Amino acid sequence: MVPLSEVHDSGGHGWTTERRRRYANDLGCDVTLVGVTARSNRQKSDQDPAV
Repeated sequence: MVPLSEVHDSGGHGWTTERRRRYANDLGCDVTLVGVTARSNRQKSDQDPAV
């Protein structure tokens, strides 16, 4: 999973509007959306998944 801001910073800014929309709304995979606690969401923020 990659936060949208990380996608943008890593080259997604060059994607077409349609491609960004499809990425942001991709619900085709069971792991696209993962429920997390508010605390873990704040800790992760929008950092690169490797962090």
